[in-house]
Amino acid sequence: TIQGNLTIGGFWKFTGFFRLVAATDSFELAMAANLDLRYLGTIIASGSLQLSSAGLAGSLAVGAVAEADEIPLRLAS
Repeated sequence: TIQGNLTIGGFWKFTGFFRLVAATDSFELAMAANLDLRYLGTIIASGSLQLSSAGLAGSLAVGAVAEADEIPLRLAS
């Protein structure tokens, strides 16, 4: 398990835990991470993917936490 950051496209920075397990008879990839969208809130994602002789299985859960009280608002006069 590695704790760290994963940046996609130069600006989407995921912070969390990532795990990769490769064995002679199976492969597993798992993650749990947050994506901070500044004023819009935070996206929370977790998932896993397993591949073995029994087949392929995976899951993905995504949620969001809104931070509407921090959205800057400027009224024009």
